[in-house]
Amino acid sequence: WESFFYEIYQKEYAKQLVFPGYHMGKDGNVMEYRSKYINVSNDERLTVGQPNDAEKTIYFFGPCLVFGRYCEDKHTIESYLQNRINIAGYKVKVVNYGSWRDLLAQIDMIMRGNQYKKGDVIVLYTAEYVFDNIEYIDLYDIYEKKNIDIRWLTDNILHVNYKVNEIYADAIYERLVLTLGDTSDSEPVSLDRDLIYKIYVDRYFTSCDLRKYSKVGAIVMNCNPFTKGHRYLIEEALKQVDFLIIFVVEEDKSVFPFDIRMACVKAGVVDIENVIVVPSGEFILSRKTFPEYFLKVMDEDIVNNVGYDITIFAEKIAPLLNIKYRFVGEEPNDVVTREYNEAMKKILPKNGIELIEIPRKKFDGGVISATKVRACLESGDMELLDTLIPESTKRILFWRTDNK
Repeated sequence: WESFFYEIYQKEYAKQLVFPGYHMGKDGNVMEYRSKYINVSNDERLTVGQPNDAEKTIYFFGPCLVFGRYCEDKHTIESYLQNRINIAGYKVKVVNYGSWRDLLAQIDMIMRGNQYKKGDVIVLYTAEYVFDNIEYIDLYDIYEKKNIDIRWLTDNILHVNYKVNEIYADAIYERLVLTLGDTSDSEPVSLDRDLIYKIYVDRYFTSCDLRKYSKVGAIVMNCNPFTKGHRYLIEEALKQVDFLIIFVVEEDKSVFPFDIRMACVKAGVVDIENVIVVPSGEFILSRKTFPEYFLKVMDEDIVNNVGYDITIFAEKIAPLLNIKYRFVGEEPNDVVTREYNEAMKKILPKNGIELIEIPRKKFDGGVISATKVRACLESGDMELLDTLIPESTKRILFWRTDNK
């Protein structure tokens, strides 16, 4: 810690910043907090030097780096940037909305904002995505160019000291300086807040008018791999709806990668009308919305995460796609999936969606499952395998094996 705090190190000072007394809510936001060095109110950390007569605003969103962990208010990226802007004479305010929310929650928070004006700027930290047509700064490039002392980090590039924050602020200032003085058009703007509309409707359903169907249903499937049981569930669901959307879990956390699972599902339903197969994306059974699904563990967060995932589907996705029914197969063995199904029974009806549970297709007194298929593949029991998976799945899996 002595080398981390560098020129300003004092034991008690460091202790107050390394072990602050603030608390975080369940969604990762820092609760209201007042102290000598850290001050948070209404989800906003204090940025030192904000002008009262600002003509435009720069809003920061992101995790601990953006919040300014291990730094006092005047040493955050935002405060350093505000100081540079003030010295340059621009009437621009910098706002720190840093928190420990995940990326989806950060984006949702941005979209719910109603304070933006034309000319304002949003700065979002993300370790995983580069967005098209949005200015991008690579922190690793800064490290290489500035030869940053590794002792100014703790365990990663998100946990840095005041010296690195100042370097980051300078890099952001240089990228924004050409726009800071432009305040010619500052009337309020209305954001397209429905990010999910862009992710699902614009991407997958432009050629498909779901409004003409009175009964639209949905199934979320991992299909690891696609079996005759999955095919049976789809056929049974289509007996009760006019059109069926199959969301294939996109996370690559399964034995078979997403592209193989997606190909198996598409090939498995190619002869069925009124069905569309699309990726589940970031909002349905992803590691961000429901990580326990992939870990197969029952932890203390499972109730909150189950509710979060299902609520996003019920409130955001289903209305856009006119989904009134969601189908699941009975789950006798997997406790995590069973917990998920039970939560859907409580949440979906409150949002006008009927959950329909369909008995699993049986074989020799048991149910057909992807687990059995994987066991057959491992043991080489091709005779049993032929009874569990359609020919289309077999062709794709063995083509993949033959072409590794």
